[in-house]
Amino acid sequence: MRKNLMTTLTVLCMALVLDAHAQTLHYDKPAEFFEEALVIGNGTMGGIVYGGTEKDKVSLNDITLWTGEPCNMKVYSPDAHKSIPAIREALRQGDYQKADKLQRDVQGHFSQNYQPLGQLFIDYMDTDVAATGYRR
Repeated sequence: MRKNLMTTLTVLCMALVLDAHAQTLHYDKPAEFFEEALVIGNGTMGGIVYGGTEKDKVSLNDITLWTGEPCNMKVYSPDAHKSIPAIREALRQGDYQKADKLQRDVQGHFSQNYQPLGQLFIDYMDTDVAATGYRR
């Protein structure tokens, strides 16, 4: 019994090691655009890494930075979801002003946009030699 357990655990560990390479992200050049960059974070703080060998750029974000103000989330109407069919109907009819007015009732007063925390630029020292075999 113990031998079977050890054999099974050994096979599972080997499978995990072999699969780890398949779960690694590889890029052959730095990102030029937001859509090419690597998004990292924990749901509260985040960054967008562009990569680079001489210079790197990381766009930073934090959930507490937004264009609004502190609010009491209980101000929303519990019946707001009932407006959604009317919003859909206004959109189907092409009445975008009516749909916009109705959706503002759903989203409430405190719906605002997130703002970026800033840009972090990293200059790597001792990069006189051109990089080869780039991988990020």
